Amino acid sequence: MLLDNSKNPYRGLQAFEEEHSKMFFGRQALTEKLYQQVCQHPLTVVMGASGTGKSSVVKAGLIPHIKKLVPRDSLEMLFGKSLRKQWYIIAPIRPGESPLKNFNTALAAGQLLSSAEERIETISVCIGNWFHEHPQSKILLVIERAEELFTICGDRQARKDFLNLLTDLVSDHGEKLRLVMTLRSDFESQFKDTGLQEYWHEARFIVPRMTREELRSCIEKPASARSIGFESPSLVEKLIDEVIKTSEGLPLLSFTLDELYIKSLKAVKQGTRRKRVITQADYQQIGGLTQSLNRRADSEYEALVKIDPEYELTIRNVMVRMLAISGGKLARRRIYLSELEYPEPEKSRVKEIIRRFTEAKLLVKGKDDEGNFYLEPTHDAVVQGWQKLLQWKEDEKETIALQRWLRPAVFKWKNQRDQSLLWNTHPLLDSLKKILNSDNNWLNPAETDFVRRSIRRKNQKKALRGVFAFGGSVLAAGTVFSIGISQDDKLMAQACKLVGDYLQPNSSPQEGGKSGENSFTYPHICKDVPILVGSPVASAPSSSASSSTKSSSPQVSPSPSATKSPISVLPSPTASPSPTISPTSLVSPSPSPQESPISALPSPVTSPSPTESPTSLTSPAPASSTSPKSKIPSTIASRLSAKKFLPSLEVTPKDYYTRGNDRRDTKSIENSTKIINNPNTSNLKRKNAYINRGVVYFRHKKYQEAIADYSKVIKDHNSQTDIAPTKSQLINAYVNRGIAYSSLQEPKHQLAVEDYNRAIAIKSDYADAYINRGIAYSGLGQYEMAVKDYIKAISITPENADIYYAKAHTQSLMEGKTKRAMYNYQRAADLYKKQGKSSYSKNALQKIEELKASLDT
Repeated sequence: MLLDNSKNPYRGLQAFEEEHSKMFFGRQALTEKLYQQVCQHPLTVVMGASGTGKSSVVKAGLIPHIKKLVPRDSLEMLFGKSLRKQWYIIAPIRPGESPLKNFNTALAAGQLLSSAEERIETISVCIGNWFHEHPQSKILLVIERAEELFTICGDRQARKDFLNLLTDLVSDHGEKLRLVMTLRSDFESQFKDTGLQEYWHEARFIVPRMTREELRSCIEKPASARSIGFESPSLVEKLIDEVIKTSEGLPLLSFTLDELYIKSLKAVKQGTRRKRVITQADYQQIGGLTQSLNRRADSEYEALVKIDPEYELTIRNVMVRMLAISGGKLARRRIYLSELEYPEPEKSRVKEIIRRFTEAKLLVKGKDDEGNFYLEPTHDAVVQGWQKLLQWKEDEKETIALQRWLRPAVFKWKNQRDQSLLWNTHPLLDSLKKILNSDNNWLNPAETDFVRRSIRRKNQKKALRGVFAFGGSVLAAGTVFSIGISQDDKLMAQACKLVGDYLQPNSSPQEGGKSGENSFTYPHICKDVPILVGSPVASAPSSSASSSTKSSSPQVSPSPSATKSPISVLPSPTASPSPTISPTSLVSPSPSPQESPISALPSPVTSPSPTESPTSLTSPAPASSTSPKSKIPSTIASRLSAKKFLPSLEVTPKDYYTRGNDRRDTKSIENSTKIINNPNTSNLKRKNAYINRGVVYFRHKKYQEAIADYSKVIKDHNSQTDIAPTKSQLINAYVNRGIAYSSLQEPKHQLAVEDYNRAIAIKSDYADAYINRGIAYSGLGQYEMAVKDYIKAISITPENADIYYAKAHTQSLMEGKTKRAMYNYQRAADLYKKQGKSSYSKNALQKIEELKASLDT
C-alpha cells in the first residue's frame, strides 16, 4: 500500500466523522448501548469530560450504525411514501452564536422546513406536518457541542428561545422524534431550570473513559489497516499507561499517534527507515503523550516569531479570539474569517498563521451551511493544553469579555447600519476607546469603524445634552444624589462577570457566598459620607498631606506602620516627591467630580463636626524610604478602589464624626465610648461607633484594640435582627479587621484571608477585598492565590494601574514568572502614563530593567 498523509488513519484532534467510521475502533459496545438508549427515549444527552470522544461516538458510531439498519434505497422509499419504518437523519447541528438560525438552516437543508427563515412558533407545526406525510418514519436530530449555547451564544433570549423550542419538539413529537445532544459534563448545571429538565434524568448517557483493551484497539487497529506496526508491544503499553494517567488522555493520544504516523511516513520517504514502523525514538522526540501538543504549538509559534517578532502579538490576538469562558469553564470558540480581516502587513501575518497552524492540525478551517468560512481550535485540548495560550487567557480576560460583547454588535451594525445600534451610552465604550488608541490595538477594521462611529455619536450627544459620562457623580454641598441601576449598569455588571466569573471567592454557602454571581450595587453618594473601602496594601501611609478647612466631604484613612505590614508593593515616585506627610494625618481632601472619594485603607464611618475644622498633627514626619517595597505613595493610596462597585451606605450624615489630629482622636474615642455605653443608642449608631473607635485605635497602632472593636460588630452577625449589623457595617468590620490582622507585629495573614473571604461572600464584586486578600496571600507565600485575586480585582477595575504593579511584584517573587512580571510592570507603566503619573510610570519601567538584569545574570 502506497502511504501518504491522506491515508493517515489517525484523526489528530479532530472528531471522527461518519466517513471515518471504518477507522473508528474501540467503541463498538458503547455504540450499541447508545442506540438502545436513543430508541427508548425522546431525548438523549451524551455527556462526558472534555476529550472522552462524545462527538465521535455519535457521528462515527451511532449514525453509521443506524444507517446500516436501513436498506440502501431507504431515502428513495422514504420520499416515495413507503410504509416501512425508516430513520431520517438530519446533519449534526452546532448552536454557535445564532442557534435558531443554524437549526433552521439544517432543517431546511433536510427538507423539514420550506425555508430557513421559518418562525420559531411554526417550526414544531412544520415538523408535525412532515410526520403526518411520513407516518412510518423517525427523525434523528443531533445537537453537537450543546455547551456552545453558553460559551458562544451571548444572547440570553435567543438561548432561552432555542431551549424552549427543543423542549416543545420533544414534548410534541416524542414518539417519533429523537433528539441527541453532546455535552461536556462540566456544563450540565447550566441546563438546570430549563424545560428539558423533566427529561434530563432518563436522558443522561455517560461516555466513560476507555478501558485498556479499547485503547489498545484504537491504537493498533488503525495502524494495522494501513500496514504499519509499532516497534515493540512495550511502546503501545506505554501509550496506554500515559492515557490512563492523563485527564485529557484521549485527544492527546490521537494527536500523538497522528504526529508519530507523519514522522514514520517521512522517514520511509527519505529512505532513513525501511520498515513501516512507529518507533520509541519517534515517541521520545515529540515529547511523549503529555508534551507532544505543547511542543508542536510552541514550535510553530517560535518559528514564526523568529521570522518576524511582530508575529508574537498577532498570534496572541488571533488565538485569544478563539477562547470562550462561561461559568468558569474554558472552551474553544469558532470565529468567521471576516473577524480576521486586517490591512497589510497584518493581513499577511494572519494568513501565514492560519496556514501553519492548520497544517499542524491545531486549527481547523470550515464552511457553514451559508457558505461562510470559519476557523477554530481543532479541539478543546488546544485551549486547555497549550501553556502559552493559557497564560494569554489569564492576561487577556478583559479582552475576551469585550470581544464577546463587541462581536454581535458589530455584526448587527454591518447588516443594518442603524445609528441606534451604535454604543453611544454603552459602559464598555471607554475601554474600547483606550484599546483603539493603544499599541496593542486588536480591533479589526469593522470593529474600528463601529467604535469610532460610537465615540463620535457619544460626543455629539454629550455636546447637545451636556450629560456626564457613564458612572460619574456630583457631590454638591447639602445635596444627596442617588445613582440608580440603569440598563447600562446591568451591561457593565454582566461584562465584568464575564471576565471574572471563573475566579470564585473562597467562601462557603454558610457565609452567604453565591458561586459565580456578582451583585453590582451602586452607592448612594451623600454629602460628607465617605465610601467604605478596603486596603489593597496594609502599609499605605495616610492619604493626605494636609487637612481641609471645609467639612464638605472629608475622607478618613488610618495609617498603619510600614514596618508591620505584610508587604508593600506599589511604586514610589521617582521624581517630584510629595510634601512632608504627617504620620497620622487623617483627613483627605474632597474628591473632584471626576474622581471617586476613595481611600486605600479602611474608612471609618464618620460624620463632620460642624463646629471644628480639621488640623494637622504636630508630630514629626517619618523619614522617607528609598525602597519602593517599604512605602506606597499617598497619591496612590487615595486611588485604590472604584466607588461604583462598593456597597451602599445605609446611614445618614448625622451619624458620623470627623477627626483630624491626636486631640480630636482622643475626643473621638470618648464620643464613641459614650455612644456605645448609652443604653438609648440605636443599634446602627452603636455599630458605627465601634467601627469608628476601631479605626482610631488602628491609626495609633493599637491593633489588638482595633480588632476587639471590629469583632464586637461581627459578633452580632447571627444575632436577632434588632442588634445585627447592616451589610455595609459587616463588610467594613471584616475588611478593617483583616487589615489589622496583617498589620500586627507578627502578622496573622491567615486570619486576614478568612475575614476577606467573608466580606467577599457578602459582596462578590468588592474589588478591594480581593486586592487585600492578594496581599495577605503574598504574606503567606501563596503567590498563585495572590495572583488570582489580583486578576479578579482587575476584572472589576480594569484600568487600575496599581493592581498590575502589585501583580507584577508578586510574580517577580515566583519562580519562572519573571517575564510575566515584566509584562505586568509594562501594563502598569502604560496606565500610569495615560493617567499623567509619569513618576510612577518611570518606577515601573525601572523595575523592568532590574528584572532584565536579573535574567542576564
